[in-house]
Amino acid sequence: MNSDQLAAFVHVAETENVTEAAAVLKLSQPTVSRMINRLESELATALFDRVGRRLHVNRKGRDFLPHARAALAALSGGVESVRTLDDPDRGRLRIGFLHSLGVWLVPGLLRDFRAEAPAVTFELFQGAARTTLDKLLHGELDVAFTGPKPEDAALGWQQLYRQQLVVAVPPNHPLVGLRRCVTLADVVGHPYLAMTPGHGMRRLTDALFTRDGLEPDIAFEGSDIETLRGLAAAGLGVAIVPRAHRLQPSTAVELPLGGPGAYRDVGIAWTETGRATPVAARFRRFAVEHQIR
Repeated sequence: MNSDQLAAFVHVAETENVTEAAAVLKLSQPTVSRMINRLESELATALFDRVGRRLHVNRKGRDFLPHARAALAALSGGVESVRTLDDPDRGRLRIGFLHSLGVWLVPGLLRDFRAEAPAVTFELFQGAARTTLDKLLHGELDVAFTGPKPEDAALGWQQLYRQQLVVAVPPNHPLVGLRRCVTLADVVGHPYLAMTPGHGMRRLTDALFTRDGLEPDIAFEGSDIETLRGLAAAGLGVAIVPRAHRLQPSTAVELPLGGPGAYRDVGIAWTETGRATPVAARFRRFAVEHQIR
C-alpha cells in the first residue's frame, strides 16, 4: 500500500468515476483502475461495488475513506514540516534562555527577528542553565541564551554581552558606606542570598569564592535573580547579581563588586554536532549582529 494508491482510492470514492479521478490525478484511466485493484488485493476485500462500468463505494470503502484521507493529510503535513525546516524564512526555532534574560535580552531579539522573518515560529523554554544546556545537548533546542560560557566541549558559544556583578543590599546596609569597591571578603561577613545549584550564576559565584578561599554564610537559595535582588532590598541578606538592566526596576542598592572575574558573560550557545537548520543558523547570525548594533 502506498500514497498513490490511497490518493487514487480517495478520488474515485469521492467521484465514483474513474475517468474523472484519473484526470485530477493526471494519470491514465487504466493506471487508476490498477491502483484500486492492487489496494483491494492488499486489503483482501472489495472497497467498491461494480455496477456495469461504474464503481460505487461500498460500506467497507466508506469506513476506509476517512482513514485514507487522514493518512494522506499526515504524510502531506510531514513533507511540509521537513521542507519548512530547510526554509530560513519559514522554519521553527526552539530557543532556551535563562530566567534573568527573559526581561531584557530575549524579548527584544525575538521582536526584531520577527520583523525580518515574520513567518518563523518559536518554541520557547525558560529554565536554569544546567537544564537548558541539557535540552540543547539532547537536540530539544536549536540555540540557548546562557551565561557564563558553557564548559561542555560539545557546545559552541558566542559571547554577546558582559554584565558587571554587583552586591545588592538595602539602602541602610553598612556596606553602602564603604569608600571602595566591595570585595568577596566583605560579603562573607553577612547573610548571603544565593542561587540554587544548577544555575549559571551559582557556578560563577561558587568559582569566585573558591578562588579566594572563602565560604559565604548562605541564608537562602533561590531560583530567580530578581527574587534575590528583592530579598536583598528587604534586608534579608546580601546577593551577588548582575547589574540590573534599565528594564529591571529595583529598590536594592547595587554596589560594584571588585576583583578579577567580577562579571557575567552572556552569549548564545548551540551544539557542534549535526547541521543547524537554515533558520537556526540565520538566527545565530542575527543575534551576533544585533549585539553589534
